[in-house]
Amino acid sequence: MLSFTDQQHFTDVYNCLEAVYEAHLDDFEAQYGHLSEDDYNDMADQLGFVDEQPLMDFENALSFTSARRTLADAEALFLGNGGHPAESPLLNSPYDDDIMASMFNENNAVMIDGVIHVIDANGEQWSFCDCATYEQWLLDPESVDPEDPCSLLQKGGTVNFPDCKSDWWQYCWDEYNSGSKNVNWKLQVKYWHFWDHSSATAHIWHYKKVNGDWKPRKADLLARSHGRYNAAEECMIVAGYTETRAKKRKYLKARVVQVPIIASYLDQEAKGYWEYPSSNYVNMALDYTLPDQGENCP
Repeated sequence: MLSFTDQQHFTDVYNCLEAVYEAHLDDFEAQYGHLSEDDYNDMADQLGFVDEQPLMDFENALSFTSARRTLADAEALFLGNGGHPAESPLLNSPYDDDIMASMFNENNAVMIDGVIHVIDANGEQWSFCDCATYEQWLLDPESVDPEDPCSLLQKGGTVNFPDCKSDWWQYCWDEYNSGSKNVNWKLQVKYWHFWDHSSATAHIWHYKKVNGDWKPRKADLLARSHGRYNAAEECMIVAGYTETRAKKRKYLKARVVQVPIIASYLDQEAKGYWEYPSSNYVNMALDYTLPDQGENCP
């Protein structure tokens, strides 16, 4: 796994990776963004342009198998076996984006300031004081005490009231253009214990059916994360937030970070808005009467 000296070191590397990744995609769009959707994708294929190349270079330079690579391989296998994007493994990823996922290993672990931080299959966050305890947990999660400081299931800062939460996600999908294209969208709020900040992220993925199989394909996408957040357990509204991004991408996120605050969100106060081709658009707000980590189709 990767090791960072402290939170600031992790943040600096994240910011650097994000800047290189965004510049890589923006440069391609600046050159060829005038093309139609099909021609734009054909040009990327002809040139062998890989959206994730800066992240792959980072991982390869460190001889490191990341959570991003593991998720990408799982989706490619799933779609290649005839799977529908509405059931893509990416929808259940706990990460804010591919940059963050590139910094965790295939077991969803990273070391910061000598502590091993892990995100489990349920999106819960653990902290381990040493490699032996971490490896024991990998072999048998039930064998460690989640309240032991050396194998701590992090709950501090987590807000989980019926109408006010700090951690939640929901998603939906739309098959359009006579069934030849599909978008997935997801809205997620999360307090990251290891990073000591909260985020509200609106994701959108675009796919096209090619020779009978679904493939990630670039298109004109817009994502907006907006709403109002609250101060920790008081659930008293502090401020509004909004971030809107529009790009020609196969995946796009709009991410708002509240630092250094444990943010929570009242029911219906964390919202997303998305636009995609053929004048389609959708609004969604996190609805705590529905199951989290699952489908929420308007």
